[in-house]
Amino acid sequence: MGSGSWAVGGWLSRVGVKHTLPFFSKGWGNDMSVELTRNLLLGCTIANYGILLVWFVVFILARDGLRHMHGRWFRLSDEQFDAMHYLGMSIYKIGILLFNLVPCVVLWQLG
Repeated sequence: MGSGSWAVGGWLSRVGVKHTLPFFSKGWGNDMSVELTRNLLLGCTIANYGILLVWFVVFILARDGLRHMHGRWFRLSDEQFDAMHYLGMSIYKIGILLFNLVPCVVLWQLG
């Protein structure tokens, strides 16, 4: 066996799988660019803010239904229920900022 025969692309070729992904034939990471990463992070930021917006709208419009559904499993007061969702939305928003938006802005400034 030659060198690189255990690489993913070589293994796929030996078992008869045709692959079209460029990183299998060229090596990992050769096709990743700053622009691609930046666009991916921007798309993830938009998608995650969309999820956060849907969560907020459902919480505002269907609070009683959510409360009833969660009330089957957990005994929460109205204040605890509101605090749970507020805390969850806050943590989710901080995660979006730290892991999506800030790296996107940094890559935008670098590139």
